[in-house]
Amino acid sequence: MILEHPARLLVLSFIGLSVLGSILLSLPAASLIQVPISYVDAVFTAVSAVCVTGLIVLDTPTVFSFFGQLSIIVLIQVGALGIMTFYTAAFALFRRRFSVKHERAMLEVFGRERRGEVVSAIKTVLKVTFASEVIGAAFLAFFFAQTGDDLSTALWRGVFTSVSAFCNAGFALQTTSLMPYNQNFGILTTVATLIVLGGLSPAVVVALPDLIRKRHLPVQVKVIIWASGLLLIAGMLVFLAFEWANTLAGMPFAHKLSNSWFQSVTARTAGFNSLDIAALHPATTTLMIILMFIGGSPGGTAGGIKVTTVVLLFMATFGVFRGFPRVNILGRHISHTSVYRSIAVMTASVFMGGVVFISLLVTQQVGAASLLFETVSALGTVGLSVGATAELDAIGKIIIMVCMLFGRVGPLTVLLTLASPKPEASVWLPKEEVTVG
Repeated sequence: MILEHPARLLVLSFIGLSVLGSILLSLPAASLIQVPISYVDAVFTAVSAVCVTGLIVLDTPTVFSFFGQLSIIVLIQVGALGIMTFYTAAFALFRRRFSVKHERAMLEVFGRERRGEVVSAIKTVLKVTFASEVIGAAFLAFFFAQTGDDLSTALWRGVFTSVSAFCNAGFALQTTSLMPYNQNFGILTTVATLIVLGGLSPAVVVALPDLIRKRHLPVQVKVIIWASGLLLIAGMLVFLAFEWANTLAGMPFAHKLSNSWFQSVTARTAGFNSLDIAALHPATTTLMIILMFIGGSPGGTAGGIKVTTVVLLFMATFGVFRGFPRVNILGRHISHTSVYRSIAVMTASVFMGGVVFISLLVTQQVGAASLLFETVSALGTVGLSVGATAELDAIGKIIIMVCMLFGRVGPLTVLLTLASPKPEASVWLPKEEVTVG
């Protein structure tokens, strides 16, 4: 039964929601243009919204009506919070019991250990989500109004941008994203803050009360906080150095700093841009590909292989060099299962990215560097683009759609969907060494 298999439920729910969204976006009421929107473009937009990616083949503010934009933002919200969250909340609302497998999966997402904590964890996540989006919308509406927008336009832009930012989607109601506001501290700071908050793992959100009270935090939460902070600061400094005399040229130092920080934040997950991505130095583009591939925190709205995966792989490699038989982090021994999972995630992501990249090279008449950037952006559900996505034909769009779905549900979920559970072997086989390297 599908409801008894969380991984399959998640995958099928994302596909179903994408199909529903494509139908809504195909309606005449969703469009501002006279020519009907092709179904492939409608599906692409729906998948991009549900997977909180932000890659687009149609200009959101000029092609879609208010109804179309509202449909997109609803798809983003549901896709970001996750169908599993709504499924669990609905079961709790109607006081129905969900399966042990489902509860175990949700406990892992929220970083909890005791049964019965799932509902309270979901309540905390929902409260933080909607409170952040409402406060962010108010600030953004004020800042947009200051730029000359009338009240209704400022309010709608504030709401749309706030939800899109918190959900790490990257959809914008400006044709050039946030480039017109690259010297507006208020807008850039608010959007960046929403992106960081939304990209946090649910485990971190649930642990916020303990963090405020300075109680003991799980190792996973500590790793996410420290690794995310390090990547954000390092990304900002490297971006600043590479783009100082390029896209940042002519800006006051304060604006150079704010734009470098903003692009470091968005590169790992969100897809908004305050600078022209196509004009970036090749070294900066390479940096952004690395950041997009790493992504954000597990269980959150961010994509990529996740910071925890990178930390585990780094510590495992470090342990091999030092001759350590186990992976230890912050005074805790990490289970072999977690290390194996990190290897599986990295391997599956590299394999999927390679397949998508080669498929695009074979089918599309676009430069290899541009296709690599778009591939990693789709795989990491980031949404940044050098302009190649808009040049793809129907086959290319379908390939990117599959890549976005794979990136959103995660490689482990895809593998679990295809796998059949087998009982653990009761017989230990003889150990054998294999030479590597």
